[in-house]
Amino acid sequence: MADNRNYILAIALSILVLVGWQYFVGMPQVERQREAQRQQQQQQAAG
Repeated sequence: MADNRNYILAIALSILVLVGWQYFVGMPQVERQREAQRQQQQQQAAG
C-alpha cells in the first residue's frame, strides 16, 4: 500500500514540475517569439 502511495505521489509531483516548467519557462519563450515575429512584420510593412 505504501508503494502505491509513493507511486501516485511521484506521478503528481512529476506533473507539477512539468506544468510549472511550461508556465515559467515555456510561455515566456513563446511570447518572445511572437513579439519578434510582430516586429518583423511591422518592419516589412514599413519598408
